Amino acid sequence: MSCRTDVFRLPAFSQKQLLNVMKEKIMTETNRLSLSNELYFRDILQDQLSNASYMLQLTSDQNKILQNGRRPTITISTDQRGVADHAVAEVYSLFQNLHSQAQSLHEKCTQRMTVISNESMLAESQRAIQQAKLVTKLTLVAFVYLPFTFTAGFFSMNFKELGTGIIPLWIFFAASLPLMFVTMAFFALDVQTVKRVL
Repeated sequence: MSCRTDVFRLPAFSQKQLLNVMKEKIMTETNRLSLSNELYFRDILQDQLSNASYMLQLTSDQNKILQNGRRPTITISTDQRGVADHAVAEVYSLFQNLHSQAQSLHEKCTQRMTVISNESMLAESQRAIQQAKLVTKLTLVAFVYLPFTFTAGFFSMNFKELGTGIIPLWIFFAASLPLMFVTMAFFALDVQTVKRVL
């Protein structure tokens, strides 16, 4: 029976070593959080969870077979049954510990992936806020220049000072400045309305 338990202890030992390496890797990656690394670690840990679950099922089935005595061709003495039960319980305990360790590391990776996703969404929303501020500044500049553009188009630059018309240049400013103030007043009223609604 010792030989059989060694067959189970060897994969348990190698899986334990792999989980220890994964734990060390995850702990050293704390400062350099990367979604791709965490996803890779989580996939490996998912495989380890599957392996541990499979081995738990095997040892559980073996334990049930030994307890029910379903081996009619082999006679087992009470001492051998006790040794076998102890060995199966030991192997089952090994894989149970491996399963819980893999589960814990898997949950930690999943939580860290959530943190990384939240941080990236927060950074994206901060970039969007900065872009909105820039667009607001550009809009204000457009509000200042829009009346001048309108009056220049309206008069078609037919000013006496430019040598193309008979209208004096002061009429351009006399028409543009009040139009600019009216435009800014509408803008201010609109901003106040939006603030009231919010």
